[in-house]
Amino acid sequence: MKYLVYILTGVMLLSACSRSSFNEELATVDSLITEYNQLKIVVDSMNFDEAKLQYNEYELLMRKSRMALDNLNPNDIKDATFINKLKLLKRSLKPYIKTNQNLTKNIPRNIQELKHLKNDISNNVYDKSEVDNFIAKEKLLLNDSKEAYKTAIDGFSRSDTLLQTINQELENISSY
Repeated sequence: MKYLVYILTGVMLLSACSRSSFNEELATVDSLITEYNQLKIVVDSMNFDEAKLQYNEYELLMRKSRMALDNLNPNDIKDATFINKLKLLKRSLKPYIKTNQNLTKNIPRNIQELKHLKNDISNNVYDKSEVDNFIAKEKLLLNDSKEAYKTAIDGFSRSDTLLQTINQELENISSY
């Protein structure tokens, strides 16, 4: 009987240690959900409508530039750097729009997956190594989402200046 009490006490201690470990994973999942919610707030504040307007303006500038270049003698074109700037503008606006759309769709889905993982952890569906693997993957997804957002914002910040510069250069070419 005395040994049975020792065995039961040992089992209880081991299960308490196991629960403590899972509590850490639950806390980690909660922190990931919080980070996703913060990222969602930032993504929701992205200026999607302005980016769409600028992209429409980019398309208009493309048409204007084709007409301006068609009317010019090739020898009159000294510097057509605006063409490179148009390409750069497209490379800054399109990823911004696409990143906004992807993040708007993916963040709620990832939060839902984390909530399911949290529920599975609470119900002991996975062992510790599987949970650690899932958490590591979720951290990578979160970091990738943050990096995509940062890259999109950096590119978009240049777009307004590019639009003004391209317009000015097109006006200069049209005046020939």
